[in-house]
Amino acid sequence: PASSTSREPVSTFDTESSISVLISLAAAAERCASVRTSVATSSFYLAFNWLDAQLGGQGDVAQRERARKLCQAISIAIDFEESISIFANGRGIAAQGPIPPGIFGFRDGLEGMNPLVYERVQDAPRRKSIEQAQRLMQEAGYPQGRDASTGQPLVLALDTVQRGPGDKARLDWYRKQFQIGRAHV
Repeated sequence: PASSTSREPVSTFDTESSISVLISLAAAAERCASVRTSVATSSFYLAFNWLDAQLGGQGDVAQRERARKLCQAISIAIDFEESISIFANGRGIAAQGPIPPGIFGFRDGLEGMNPLVYERVQDAPRRKSIEQAQRLMQEAGYPQGRDASTGQPLVLALDTVQRGPGDKARLDWYRKQFQIGRAHV
């Protein structure tokens, strides 16, 4: 076979028709895409183990009061509004109780506000300050997150169903909630 000095492309690329196809695909994607703008009924919660030595409130009146203050401090320190902002793109409502919006029995507004974690500011619930959580930690006997009598750090166990590499960001976020300089827990 004779060789040619000029080579023709095996296939030709029609720019105009390719752009047309891309525009059609983009239009189809736009028609199929949707953004959820309402809150779905769901629950995500943090619970305390009542059999835990520090959190369970076992023992005498003083030990139960210490555990109550420690649980309240942790509840204030874990900023679920921030979690909703980061992990749900702001699409959610921080719980004020065990019943989520959309379920019979849910109480909205100030009537349903959790007074242990939130305070009323200008007729709206606002999470109590990290300083209030630190004060409760101190009253519970854990200033700066250390046992006042022994100096040992407070160690808490977190049981969670989150365990895969996709959950690392949320678990890192939980760790951040307890860092020294934030809540001292």
